[in-house]
Amino acid sequence: MPRLALTLLWMLLLSAQASFASGAPMYPDGVSERDVVSGLYHADAGWCCWIGKSATLELPVPAGANVVVVTFLIPSFATARAGTVLTASFDGVAVPAACCFHEGVYQAAFDIPTVTAKDRRVTLRLTPSTHFVPAQRGMNSDRRTLSILLRSVVVENTLTGARYSDGVPMLKSVSALVFVWYLIVALTGLVTLVLSLRRPALGWVMLLVTAPFGFAGVTMLCVAAAFLWQRLSLRPLLDRRMVAMTIAFAALVIVMLLSALHAAYRGAALNATMYTAAYFPAFVIAAFAYRTDPDPKLLRSVLAYLTIVVSALALVQVAFGSPESLLLDGHTLRRVAGPLEGPNQLGAFLGLTLPLLLALVLRSRVRSEELVAFAIGAVALVLTFSRAGLVACVLACVLVLLLRLPRPAIVLGAVAALWLTVAFAVMVDAMRIPNTEGTMSRLFPERITDPYNGGLGTRDALWHGALAMWRAHRLLGVGPGNYELEVSQLVPGVRTHPNNYYLQALAEDGILGLLAFLLLIGTTVLVLYGRSEALCIGVLAIVIAFSFHQLLDGLLIYPKVGNMYWILVGLATLS
Repeated sequence: MPRLALTLLWMLLLSAQASFASGAPMYPDGVSERDVVSGLYHADAGWCCWIGKSATLELPVPAGANVVVVTFLIPSFATARAGTVLTASFDGVAVPAACCFHEGVYQAAFDIPTVTAKDRRVTLRLTPSTHFVPAQRGMNSDRRTLSILLRSVVVENTLTGARYSDGVPMLKSVSALVFVWYLIVALTGLVTLVLSLRRPALGWVMLLVTAPFGFAGVTMLCVAAAFLWQRLSLRPLLDRRMVAMTIAFAALVIVMLLSALHAAYRGAALNATMYTAAYFPAFVIAAFAYRTDPDPKLLRSVLAYLTIVVSALALVQVAFGSPESLLLDGHTLRRVAGPLEGPNQLGAFLGLTLPLLLALVLRSRVRSEELVAFAIGAVALVLTFSRAGLVACVLACVLVLLLRLPRPAIVLGAVAALWLTVAFAVMVDAMRIPNTEGTMSRLFPERITDPYNGGLGTRDALWHGALAMWRAHRLLGVGPGNYELEVSQLVPGVRTHPNNYYLQALAEDGILGLLAFLLLIGTTVLVLYGRSEALCIGVLAIVIAFSFHQLLDGLLIYPKVGNMYWILVGLATLS
C-alpha cells in the first residue's frame, strides 16, 4: 500500500496546476472583481462576461509590460455585415482599433501607450461597434444593451515574452508548456510500463489512477505494450461476454461513422467518433488485466485512496478558486470540480467510485481509509452542487443494497419502469413550448439569472433544439459533435451540448444512433446481471444510475468520466 499511496500522491502533484488554474469563476480569465469599473455583466454560472456598450477595467500593469491581449466571442446574432470593430483606450489615450470581426472567437492585441518603468494600474476601456438589446429583438425580456462576450485579458511584455494575469506571472510559453506536457506523459508511460511488467494487477491500478487526471490514453498504450511483451494469452477476449460488448460497441461506432459522412462539420464529427471509439480499448484492456490478475482487496484500496485524492483536490478549490459558482439566496457559492472537467463531471465521478466502494466493503470490515473516502467524498459531492450527480450517487448506493436481495429481477423491473417514466418526462419537456414550466423544470429548476448563461443556455432551450435538429435529420442526425456547432442557429448565442446524452445521440446520430447507444447500455446490463460477485453488483448499480444521470447531463463526452466508467465496466465484465 505505501507504493500505491506514493503513486497517487505523484499523480496529485502532476495535476495540481491544471486543477487550480481555473481561478475566479465569475469573471474572465485575467480579470478579478476589483478590476471591473463598469460595463461588464458576469453570469451566475458558466463562462462570462457580456460587455455592454463599453466596458471599463483597471488592470495591474507590471514594469515593462507593453501589450494587452483581449480574447472575446461574437455571437451569431450580434454580428454586423461589415464586421465588429473593437476600439480601446488606456487612461483616456486611444490606440489603433482592431477590425473587423464576424461570428466566432478572436484575439486582439492593443499596445499600451507608454512602457512604464514602475508597476501601476491602467484604466482600459473597450468599446465594440455593434450592440443589441435582447428584448427589442423578441429574444427575451432582457433590456440590457449587450455587445460581445469577454473571455480573457492578459498583459504581456513582448520583449521578454512574459505574460501576466491580474499582475501575476503566467506560464504561457508554448515551448515550455509542450516540454512540461511531454515530460509528464513520458513519466506516466514509464511508470505504467514498469509496474505492468512487474504485475498485471498494477496495470489496471494505473488505468484507474490516471483516468481522472486525463492520462488514460498513454496508460492504455503502455499497459497493452506490457501485456504483449509478456505474451499473455488473449483467450479471455474470446469470452462470449466480450464478444457481445464488442458487437454493441461496433454498432454504435459504425452508426456514428455513417452519420459523419453527411455532417456539416466533418472534422468535429470524426473527432467525436474517435473519442467514443477510444472507450473500447479502455474497456478491453481493463477487462483483460483484471481477468489476468484479479485482486478485490487491492481494488478497494485503489478506489479509497483515489476518492480521497480527487476529493481533496476539489475541497481545496473552496479556498483557492473553483471553475464555476452559483448564486443562492444572494450568496455566491463555489462549485468544486477537482481535476475533473467540471462540477457535474466530479459529481459523476464520485457517483462511480463511492457506490462501488460501498459494494466492495459490505461483506467485510471497513478500513480507516475507506471511512475517510466516504466522508470526504460525500462532502465533495455536496459541494459540486450537482443535483443530478447527487441523486445518481444515492440511487447507485440504494441499488447496491437492493441488488443483493434474493430477487434482483424485481428490482431491475422497477428501475426500468422508473427510467422509462423519467425519460418520458424529459421528452415531454423537450417537446413543450420553450420557457414554459414542465415536470423536469420543476424538479431541477434553473439556478441562473443571465438568460444566456454565459453562452451555455438552459436545459429547456437545449433539449428543444436537440429535437428540432433530429426532426430535420431523423435517421442519422446532424453528425457526431455537430450539435454544439449548430445549436446557435436555434438558440442564439449558445454553443454547448444539450445536457442529455440520449437527446444528443438522437440529434447527432439520429434514431439509429439512439438505438445503438441503448443497445450498448442494455448489453452491459445483461452481461453484469445475475452475478453474485460484489464487483459485478457494484458496477451494475453504477451502470443503471449512470444511465439515469445521463438524462440530465451529457457525461460520456468528457473523457475523464467516460474512461473511468468504461474501465470499471471492464473490470467487472470478466471477473
